[in-house]
Order: sequence, then C-alpha cells, then structure tokens
Amino acid sequence: KIGKEASVIFNSGYHANIGILPAITSKRDLILSDKLNHASIIDGIKLSDSDHKRYKHLDYSHLKQILTNYRTKYENVIIVSESLFSMDGDIADIKELVDIKNEFDCMLYIDEAHSFGCYGDTGMGICHETGLVNDVDIIVGTFGKAIASQGAFAALSSDLKEFLVNKMRSLIYTTALPPVSVAWSLFIINRLHEFENERKNLHYISGKLRESFKELGIETRGESFIVPAMTYDNDKTLKLSELLQHEGFLISAIRPPTVPPNTSRLRLSLTANLKWEDIEGIFNYLSELERFD
Repeated sequence: KIGKEASVIFNSGYHANIGILPAITSKRDLILSDKLNHASIIDGIKLSDSDHKRYKHLDYSHLKQILTNYRTKYENVIIVSESLFSMDGDIADIKELVDIKNEFDCMLYIDEAHSFGCYGDTGMGICHETGLVNDVDIIVGTFGKAIASQGAFAALSSDLKEFLVNKMRSLIYTTALPPVSVAWSLFIINRLHEFENERKNLHYISGKLRESFKELGIETRGESFIVPAMTYDNDKTLKLSELLQHEGFLISAIRPPTVPPNTSRLRLSLTANLKWEDIEGIFNYLSELERFD
C-alpha cells in the first residue's frame, strides 16, 4: 500500500523503535535525532551501541552543521525524525530531509505514528503524500492510533527486512500479535482509501480550531489535527483540564517532563468524526483564561 518492497509487523510502535535502531547500528555509527522525537525513539537510541546527537527541532541548518562536522568520523549515519510531531502538532520537511540524506550519504528513518491514516489521498501518510516513499529508507507506522487496532509496521527494502528478522531483539524475543488483531488492521488498511471525506473534515476542523484560538489571543503551534493551546503554567493547565473534562471535553494537561519547562499546554487531538459544534463549546471556558492565573 505504501509502496516499499517489504514490511515487518510489530506488537507496537514502541517495539519497532526500540528494536530497529539498535539492530541496524554499531559503535562505528551515529544517530541524529530531532530534539522533539517521542519517547520510543529516544529509548531505541539509548539501547543502541552507536553515538548519537540531537539537532534542534526542525532546524535543518543545525542538522547539516552537525553532519559537516561529524559525517566523516562514522561509517554510517542515520537521521531519525517523526513526520508529524505529537506535542506541537507540526510537520517535518521530508523533502529537505531527503536532500540532506543524499548530500551526506545517510540513511533516513521516518516515524509516521501520528500521520498514518490521516494524510494522503489513500491515508498512507506524509511520506506517501509527498511522493518520497522511495527516498526514505525506513518508514514506521502504528496501528494503534488512526487504525483503531494494535501493532505497528516498518516499510522498508527486502534486504533490510531479512536483516531485521534475524537481528532485531524486540521482534524475535516476544509473542506475536493475535491473528484477530492483524486481520482487523488489514481490514481497516484496505479501506483507508474510502475515508477521504473524513480526512478532509479532520483537517478542516483543525484549521478552524487554530484560527479560533488565534482570534482569542491564545497561542497555538503546528499545522495538524494535534492542536496545542499554550498555557505555560502547570497549575493553570491542570485546573483548565479538570474543568474541561468535567464539562465533557477529554482534553489532557501536558506538562514537563513530557514537554520542555515552561511550555505546559492543553493538547487537543481531534478525530475525523467530530463536527465543529462538538468542540466549539470549549471557548466558553478558554475565553476566560485569566481567571485561572
């Protein structure tokens, strides 16, 4: 469906990220990770024997600077990024990452956990939407979010698949998914192309929500259906979250260490079956942010 030669199925996205990176790297290699990559990528990096460095979030000039300084010191370099970031809701520039990969002879690993099912005409994610599937070495996606199932996958070359099947500990030394889970995931994936209207609605209400925040003077970030309302203060964020949940809005308070200090926020993660009238009531409460100071 995505367009790669092969795929490997995992019990979860966590199993994928903690297993692939240690399997494909050695002490002679370097992993370069976007500073806001999520926890399973970070844990995979820690489990590897390779050196690693983090580049500033979406700062590809900084990434190139690191490569200029260090590329020749390592046998292999793997650039790792999410396509859609889970806390700010912003999107990586896959084309720029591909260009950097080619310029410095690196591998490129893109985690589509938050975008698979929600982007592209057939829901195959941002790499597919941008036509760059063949330029990305490893594409990871999860079945536990938009697919409403469990498990995950890596789309990659046949050679890499054979290597992982024989080397990757989190794949070899665990119990496989139940067949019913795999069958359900396949059923949904085969229908993803039918949900174009749902994806359009998701992006429409997300854009409208962002604009409404801006009109109220509430800072937001990103450009996706993950919409943060920046509150900055931990106590204020908790109180607002509790109020909104009491009123029927399942909106989480996100605080350090999940996000950097002084960047607490309410995280609104929208779904495709929502209508605008389902969410506009939150502004009855967010318009009075100052009373929580």
